[in-house]
Amino acid sequence: MYVSRTRKAIELAERLRADGFNARAFHGKMEATEKTENQNAFIAGTVQIMVATSAFGMGVDKKDVGLVLHFDISDSLENYVQEAGRAGRDETIEAECYVLFNEEDLSKHFILLNQTKLNIQEIKQIWNAIKFITRYRTSVSKSPRDRP
Repeated sequence: MYVSRTRKAIELAERLRADGFNARAFHGKMEATEKTENQNAFIAGTVQIMVATSAFGMGVDKKDVGLVLHFDISDSLENYVQEAGRAGRDETIEAECYVLFNEEDLSKHFILLNQTKLNIQEIKQIWNAIKFITRYRTSVSKSPRDRP
C-alpha cells in the first residue's frame, strides 16, 4: 500500500496490525537497519502488507505481489507506474492496482503540482548550466539514483 507521507505509513501499519493484519511501515526517514529488516520480511513473505511511501519499490523484486493499493495519489505519473509495477510480476497470478481518492484530493494535488513548475528564469539557468558543462564533457547524465 502506498501513501504520501511518513506519518501516514506508520499510522496505517499500526492500524492494520491492531485489526489483526501482518503489516509493517516503510519510509525514507527510517533507520537503514529497520528498512532492510522490513523489506526482507516482506520479500520473504513473513510480512504480507507493506505500507510505504515512494521510498519503497525500486529495489523490490517480489514476484507474488497480487495487489497494490494507493491510499493517496502518487506524486507523478512516473511514480505511479513504478509503484503499480510492484504487482503482477508473476505471470501465473492476476494482479490488481487501486487508487483511493476524492475530488478534493485531486484539487489539492494539482494545485501543489502547479506551484512546483519551473519558471522561465529557472529553465534558462538549467540550459546555461548544461551548455557550460558540455564544453568539457561529451555527455551529461544525472538521475535520482546518482544521489550521494
